[in-house]
Amino acid sequence: MPEYLAENVIPVQTLENTQTEKEEETVTIVGVTWQSEPEYDENTEGTYIFTAILPDGYVLAEGVSLPEITVTVENGIDAIIQALRDRIAALPDAEEYLALEPDMEEDEDAYAEWEEKLYEYAEEALTIWEEYEALTEEQQAQISEEEIVKLMAWLEIAETLSDNNAVMLVGYSEHHGESNWTALTASDTTLTNGKYYLSGDIEMGTITINGGDVTLCLNGHKLQHNGTDGSVIVVGSGTFTLCDCQDHWGYTSSFDEDTKAYSCGITGTGGCITGGNGNNFQGGGVYVSAGANFNMNSGRITDCNVETGVHHDGGGVYVADGTFNMSGGFIDGNNAASGSVYIDGNTTFIMSGNAVIMDNTGTTCGGIQLAGNSAFNMHSGTIIGNKTSGNGAGIFLSQETKFEMTGGVIEGNCTTSSGVNSAGGIYSVAATINLSGNCFIQHNIANKGTGGIRIHKTSSTASTFKVSGNISISNNYNTSENSNVSLNSDQIILLEGDLLNDIGVTYRPASGTFDYPVPVVIGTEISDLDWSHFSSDNKELKIVKDGNELKLYPLSTCDLSGLDLTAEGAELKPKFQADITTYTATVGNEVDKVGITATLAGSPDGKTIKIKNETVLPETDMTSGVKKEVPLAVSLNTIEITVTSGSETKTYTLNITREAPAGNPVTITAYKDSAEWTDSA
Repeated sequence: MPEYLAENVIPVQTLENTQTEKEEETVTIVGVTWQSEPEYDENTEGTYIFTAILPDGYVLAEGVSLPEITVTVENGIDAIIQALRDRIAALPDAEEYLALEPDMEEDEDAYAEWEEKLYEYAEEALTIWEEYEALTEEQQAQISEEEIVKLMAWLEIAETLSDNNAVMLVGYSEHHGESNWTALTASDTTLTNGKYYLSGDIEMGTITINGGDVTLCLNGHKLQHNGTDGSVIVVGSGTFTLCDCQDHWGYTSSFDEDTKAYSCGITGTGGCITGGNGNNFQGGGVYVSAGANFNMNSGRITDCNVETGVHHDGGGVYVADGTFNMSGGFIDGNNAASGSVYIDGNTTFIMSGNAVIMDNTGTTCGGIQLAGNSAFNMHSGTIIGNKTSGNGAGIFLSQETKFEMTGGVIEGNCTTSSGVNSAGGIYSVAATINLSGNCFIQHNIANKGTGGIRIHKTSSTASTFKVSGNISISNNYNTSENSNVSLNSDQIILLEGDLLNDIGVTYRPASGTFDYPVPVVIGTEISDLDWSHFSSDNKELKIVKDGNELKLYPLSTCDLSGLDLTAEGAELKPKFQADITTYTATVGNEVDKVGITATLAGSPDGKTIKIKNETVLPETDMTSGVKKEVPLAVSLNTIEITVTSGSETKTYTLNITREAPAGNPVTITAYKDSAEWTDSA
């Protein structure tokens, strides 16, 4: 029988039953077989009737017939065609879907979701097409022309994604064997147009791209330079796209808050470009000439070294007056005097997607160095764990260069320089920086310089530094001290719009003397900007708003450097600053006391702190940095903290409201003469 399972329950009369009155009973018979008429063939259309055959020893009871099962076999091809048609119908219209593309800068999450679906639909279209091509002509004729047109539109998108973005779709993993892809050999040292892939690890001399569009898929293998001097690939002209359909690279990272030490390392498998090295040349992995273009969408450039000689820039990539778009892949473990990625001339470098530049080393810059009139636009990606003994571990911005960051992470970069003009994250000398969107600059470390961002100048030209939006510049360190943004003399931060996170600022001239107050932030013409997210990283200084500016002042004798509340739901508003003396907070009724910690600025010698709550606590002494519990009455509590030093005093006022108890609703039913009263209203 075909795949069928049933309980064989047949009413029968046993042979041993010889009584005059026949008694019927239902029994389960083991050993029943089924006979088909005609003989069953699962590959032949028709109707098949299966009749039960009883084993020996059984006869049917009178008036009972044996059960039959009817099986109809239809053309199985129809079901296959229908399944393909259903899958084509499930694909959205390609043109309509492309029109739904969100703006990545406005909503990065929505764009990522849209892009993920785009690839899913393209992969499904490729799979459907492979199954369609395996059908006979008669079977293919059952797919309508409209369905084929819809499918072809997605196939064109799939090919575009594979060619341009070089994210090799599952359905395209076999295309290296097709006629439009060529296996690279050691003799292919000059390429002009075409698609190439590595069929295995290969060691060869420099490859030169001379015009046209050239795509190289690493295919999970290694391209090793075999010379003592030279780049692995030189893009002389045209466009070169690097990809790897077997890219499974990733990384791990960690930061020790106690020791302020950062570590990271690459994980996974995939292909790579490696071995570019030598003396007095640039671009160990890829060198891009004037007017040429380099697109890196996946793969890895690693272990290239161009540290020595007069020209020694760009351990991984060097670009002069060209373009460099990096939307994926890793540039890691390279070494150069000036930057693992060196962007020169009028080059524009765009970093997006999941691109990672990590764990590179350099004499003046470990990660990315800009020179000439070049520009760097960072929409997303990660710059992590790069190291230098010079000025900029993560990014070095030379005079007249531009850096715009709307997303991504700059983290864990470290400089061991003993100079003030150095930074773990970003070092700018007379450059333009604009930070907005979702930017994270954190856990960068400097020896004597600035952990996060150092804004420097030349003798005649200042840097321009603009901030707004959801940027986060935090937990960057100079040895063990907070060091997020430091300004050289005459440098200032331009507040272009409201911030959502705090930024610590300090003023560190490279030389000379100066007098406080020093302006550090200036606002735009927007009148209602929120200035509260700026604070001083220098514990001896405070930030004070003066008109449309924030200025750094030395702490006065009676200033507090910190004021903290400890109670459920208690939040000090506004955020504490030494020059703001009045604050508010609200707690629930269940909170009957609050812990208050007041910390003196500077030495506590010769100073006293007293606290009182006019309602429930008479004036009493406090110790700097030690929590004092203060009882709270229901309603408003006016708590005063007074600092005294000689004849000087300063009072901070905390207006803390303890909410009234919530009322408990009570339902009362009244009766009169055993009759219930009702509300007539």
